[in-house]
Parts: sequence; C-alpha cells; structure tokens
Amino acid sequence: SIRKHSKGQMINFTVVDYGSSPLYRDALASACANADIHLIRTETEGQPWSRAIAMNIGISSATTDVFLSTDIDMIFEFDVVSELNSRLSKNTKVHCRPYWLPSSGDLRQATLSNFAQLGGFMAMYVEDFMRIGGFCERIDFWGFEDTEFHGRALRHGCTAVWMPEEIMMY
Repeated sequence: SIRKHSKGQMINFTVVDYGSSPLYRDALASACANADIHLIRTETEGQPWSRAIAMNIGISSATTDVFLSTDIDMIFEFDVVSELNSRLSKNTKVHCRPYWLPSSGDLRQATLSNFAQLGGFMAMYVEDFMRIGGFCERIDFWGFEDTEFHGRALRHGCTAVWMPEEIMMY
C-alpha cells in the first residue's frame, strides 16, 4: 500500500530473510524479485528469531539517508512518504499509531491504539539510528527492542514525533 500512495516517488524496499527454511526462502525470493524488493538473506536457520538483529541488518544496508520501518501487515490509506518528509528532521524519529482492525475487516470499526505502539512504524535518519547504536541485539523478548531503543534515542537527544491520528494506518 505504500507504493500505491507514493505518487511516483523513488522508494527502495528491503526485506531481511532471517534464516527461513528452504521452502519459505525460495517463495520469499520469488515474491521479492517479482515486486522489485531488495532481499537480504541471513544464514541463521535454526537460531532463535531476533527482530533486533534483522532490523539492524536491514537498516544498516540502507542506501538512502532515511529509513522507514513498518510491519509487513500494515495497510496505509495515505501517502506515508510525503507525510513523513514533512515531519522528519535530524535527531527526530517519527511514529504512527495504528488503528486496530476488527476481525470483520470493517475500517469504520477500527480503533486507534495508544502511544506505546513504537515498532509498527518508525522512521528516522540512518545516521541517527547508527549513532544511537541500533536495536539492542541482546533482547530476546519480541517487541521490547522498540521500547528500549526509544528510551535510548530520547537520552541521545532525539525527539519523538507522532503522525496525527487522521493519518490512517491499519
């Protein structure tokens, strides 16, 4: 949905394959090739999943000054890139609170989440992310890496900016 709303802007997409089995590895490689998505394969099959390591790999491979990280299951109803460009600056990280969809999928019944939702959407300058030290790779509880990084970013002088709730991300 990001491409659908990006209004012809040049956007690079990267997916990190964190050691998936051959069946999923091949399907993912095919899907990424068909969608013009850069795929980074890590030979970590059989090792515990680490979102922090996968994210650090993806962000450190960025060929742009800015990255936007979003969960793969997010649906956008807006030009997130233009909205991001109007809010992002050095020493700033931008987040967007998701609207939770009910099982019916009815967008009119979606409810806005709270400000603890740090990982579904995060954007910042790659240089700032690296200066802060990236995600802590010792955290083994999925999701806490976002909270820990957020605190560290604030201590390093970063400002958190939130998209207004009118910006719909499901």
